[in-house]
Amino acid sequence: MLPPLLILKDRDQSVMVRTYLVKRTSALENRGLEASMPPPSCCQSMVQFEEKMYIFGGAVLGVAFNTVHSFDTKTEQWVLHDTKNSEIACRRMSHSTVVFEESMVVFGGMDLNVVHGDLLSLNLRNFEWSVLPSLGHQHPGVRRSHAAAVHGRKMYISMGLPSHRPPDLWSYDFDSKHWAAVRCNQLFGMPPVSLHGHSMCVSENSLYLFGGCVTAPTGASSYSNRLYEYNIATNMWTSVRVAEYPMPSPRYAHVMAISEGRIVVHGGDSEDCAKYYDDLWFIDIRNTGGGGVLAWQRHRDGGTRRPCARSGHCCAVLGDALYIFGGESPGEAFSMVHYSNQLYRIPLTLSTRLPLTDLCGRWLARAVDVDDICIPPAAASVLKRYRCIEVAEKLMTFHHD
Repeated sequence: MLPPLLILKDRDQSVMVRTYLVKRTSALENRGLEASMPPPSCCQSMVQFEEKMYIFGGAVLGVAFNTVHSFDTKTEQWVLHDTKNSEIACRRMSHSTVVFEESMVVFGGMDLNVVHGDLLSLNLRNFEWSVLPSLGHQHPGVRRSHAAAVHGRKMYISMGLPSHRPPDLWSYDFDSKHWAAVRCNQLFGMPPVSLHGHSMCVSENSLYLFGGCVTAPTGASSYSNRLYEYNIATNMWTSVRVAEYPMPSPRYAHVMAISEGRIVVHGGDSEDCAKYYDDLWFIDIRNTGGGGVLAWQRHRDGGTRRPCARSGHCCAVLGDALYIFGGESPGEAFSMVHYSNQLYRIPLTLSTRLPLTDLCGRWLARAVDVDDICIPPAAASVLKRYRCIEVAEKLMTFHHD
């Protein structure tokens, strides 16, 4: 991912947004006033709270934002929120956001050349910003391009820039308001070097970390496609054993989420932004197979409208769908980058887990009224089985003209 303030644009300095759809992937229509939509940008964050997606921050062409936008998945409407105490929430990119109780918690990030280490909270009921206390003498310091996740009543922060040796993991206790450096019980199994641009998610008692970049003192970059697990209960890291093929390419600035025990990875870039990815990968962390080895699965889908190759985008999961927003995509030349403010929805349950009969049943149920036509009893039972599923899916399916 190129630094937004260093990107050269085409002559008219316009921010180009490319829209693609993939089969069973919907690019949500831009409805309402354009002023209510987030601007095209990258390195912003997105969280899900109730039935809405909240976008905060990001940057484009050397300009960072501190605006808060929400998208209502029921009404399909964007809203630009007028927040209270917004002066304490500096413009930023490459920060982290999580949801705790009824608030969006923001840590770190950067605005142009200033890297932050503040901890902020936005109440998602009254949209008032506040500074969360950081008591005690320990603090993770300023950082960007890190990753964050919530487990119980603690938030975990991993690595980022500036790099730390050895790779560090911090926790913030929302009750005691104290930061604490997590001292692991062993040196083996954890990432060997400090990463940035990686991703992290939580499942049960474990944090899962994937991808990321390491920048050497010489400026050379190397990229990771390893999956690591940190078990909170045992305080131990593990390098997750996965089959050697297929496997996502090494990358950073991708997005990762978890849904029903499956980790989902999309996009990212590598080779100093010479290669961007548009692939979508799954790995079921509940299914170890033989010998405790997990297997990645690539989701292959047809169609011409799909999220194009991108990095620096953000994501969140709501129900059975992955939402992807924004990011940067390669242009016709290395010095040209396209920014996006499109929101995509990818139904996860229609991708790789269902057998062919179930997939056919779901799609036929959308077009066939079982009560109005005569069909074989076996086919009718399949369609009737999925009528109730379709009622729920219609609440989440966005139609296009």
